Amino acid sequence: MTSADTSSGLTILMVENEEVTACLLEFVLQKNGYRVIHSNNGEHAKSLITTMEPPDAVLLDIFLPDTTGLDLLAYLRTQEQWKKTPVAMLTANTENLDTRKAALLGANDYIVKPVSPTQLATRLNRLLRDSHKKQTRVA
Repeated sequence: MTSADTSSGLTILMVENEEVTACLLEFVLQKNGYRVIHSNNGEHAKSLITTMEPPDAVLLDIFLPDTTGLDLLAYLRTQEQWKKTPVAMLTANTENLDTRKAALLGANDYIVKPVSPTQLATRLNRLLRDSHKKQTRVA
């Protein structure tokens, strides 16, 4: 796993409805120094998106009980403050159509579950680093 000091203080919004998966992901993220805000359904996630400051990144499951992660991603991208927030889609589905649609909707990464703790930390660190570089170039 990566060291906590590379990500200390960064906040991740994790939208994952499967309790066991959510607990494992949250444990790995916290172990790597991230603050985790967890939502287990689309309606709650929408509420968070409209009321909270954007986090440093979003981990978004594609399959949610009340909507799809792709619909939630489309909604997230309509919110002005959230347009540049890096989003990694989480799914057990490896269909190319979902990957392509996620990219067209503005996903920055597509992580297939199950994911190892090391791979999750590495991908998230890269996502955050790449996002920071893009924002720095624009500023």
